[in-house]
Amino acid sequence: MDFSHCYHINAMLFAKVLHIRNMLEKVRVDLLILERQIGLDIIVKFYNLEL
Repeated sequence: MDFSHCYHINAMLFAKVLHIRNMLEKVRVDLLILERQIGLDIIVKFYNLEL
C-alpha cells in the first residue's frame, strides 16, 4: 500500500482548509471594521441631529 499518495491528498486538503480559514478570518476582520465604521457613522449622525 502506498501511503505517500494518502499523505499528499491529506496535505492538499489541509492546505485548502487553512486557506479557507484564513479567508474567513479576513472576512471576519473586514466585517468588524465595517461594523465599527457604520457604528461611528450612526453616532456622528445622531450627534449632528442633537446639535
